[in-house]
Amino acid sequence: MHNFLTSVHPEGDIRSALLSVIQALHLAKNGTDIVSRTPIHTHFARPNWFNIFSRLARKHGGAKIGVFYCGPSKLAKELTKLCTKFSTKTTTRFVFHKENY
Repeated sequence: MHNFLTSVHPEGDIRSALLSVIQALHLAKNGTDIVSRTPIHTHFARPNWFNIFSRLARKHGGAKIGVFYCGPSKLAKELTKLCTKFSTKTTTRFVFHKENY
């Protein structure tokens, strides 16, 4: 599981880097994430979905990976396209599940 705090600063911004350093120090000292207060790491930027899918496909070749999503339709469409793309171009199968309520 990965948490993303997307309203902070863009990826590569020095302020995001500084937050990441502070977070790493807090995690090393206390064993918990500074935001979630759990061992689950919070990323201080918008996720690069292409890189995330690429990394998962390389690491879990031949596996079936569920992608669970609840949120705006625009991002659901983007994630659906990436699931299809990586499922046809790699041996990893991504299965998209969207929660509607």
